[in-house]
This record gives sequence, C-alpha cells and structure tokens, in this order.
Amino acid sequence: MAREQAQATKSQQDLERSKSLAQGANGAISRQELDSAQAAADAAQAGLDVARSALQSAEAATAAARAQEQVAQANLKDADLQLSYTEIRAPATGRIGRKNLETGNHVQPGQALLALVQPDVWVVANFKETQLARLKPGQPVRLRVDAFPGRVFAGHVESLAPASGAQFALLPPDNATGNFIKIVQRVPVKIALDRQDTGDCEGRIVPGMSTVVEVKVRE
Repeated sequence: MAREQAQATKSQQDLERSKSLAQGANGAISRQELDSAQAAADAAQAGLDVARSALQSAEAATAAARAQEQVAQANLKDADLQLSYTEIRAPATGRIGRKNLETGNHVQPGQALLALVQPDVWVVANFKETQLARLKPGQPVRLRVDAFPGRVFAGHVESLAPASGAQFALLPPDNATGNFIKIVQRVPVKIALDRQDTGDCEGRIVPGMSTVVEVKVRE
C-alpha cells in the first residue's frame, strides 16, 4: 500500500500546483490540463482506497486464520486428552499378580483391575507390643524365609505402624462395652530387605510367604 499512498500524495500535490497555476493572472495552464491533474489525483485516491480495502480484508483473513488455528490447537489438546483416557498407567513398575479383566470387558471408575507386585521386597512383622521398647527404624534385621531353608537375608527396620493391627480391623475392639481382659496387642513393623542381598532369590520372594525375623536392638 506504500506505493499507492505515494502516488496519491504526488497526484494531490500536482493537483494543488495545477490549481495555483490555473488561478494565476496569466492562466499558466489550460483548463484541460487542470482537469487531467484532477483526474489523476482522483484515480490515485481511488487506487489508495482499493489498496486500503484489500489490506483490511487481508488483516481480517489473517485474524480468522489465527482464530481457526487456536480452535484447531484446542481440538488437538482435547483429542490428546481423550486419547490419554484410553491408557491406564501403573503407578509403579512391577508384576501383575491377579488380573480381574479380559479383552473386551467394560470397566468403571474405581474398579479394581489387577494386583501389582512391585520389585521392592519388604516384610510386615507383627511384633508384640511388649517387644517394641527398643525397636526403632534403621536397626539391622536378619530374615529367614521358609521357602528358602538355610538362607539368611539382610534387611532393616523401615517403620512402625501408627496403631496396632486390631485398630485397623473391620470391627476394632471397644473395651467400653465391658471387656476388661488384657490382651497383648500386635503392632505391624515394616522391614525392608536389602536388595543387593536377595541375589538369585530376587523375583522369587513373593507376598504371603512365611518368615522368621530377628532384629538387632543392641549396638
């Protein structure tokens, strides 16, 4: 549009000069030349108006294209989101222990699909509450697994449960009902096996196996 603007400006200036010359005392230019200058100025202005209209149309088309691009990007993000709903990702690496679905089954939110067994191995030992006086996280542990007779595994105490096992039962005991018999409670203690010590038994120690645990509580 710069070319049309320049032409319109030049034609208007030529017209003004022609008018000055025509209005002079001697009439330096003829009426025909003045009319030609006026026609050139009008044509240049018309060309400028056409160029401006074309520029506005191009800007409108560009804005529409940008809006369509934003809509396409939004649709693409929504499609990616919908596609992600077709995948169910496990929270950790592990092996499938129990699968409750087959190909073609329909699932619902919250439905249990499978059991995932992580490669990290730990033991939940139910110690008597009278054995916890000197027990604390970090203490070394020796474990014997019934499935591997003669084999001793190393581990350490990782954490103690915040309550006894009975408190997490479906119907926890309530002594206010009149049961005053004192029963030694069991407290779950999580013991992590040292992975480098499992050796060839890695992957073969599975949930549900019976173990014997010895914790070193003295330095």
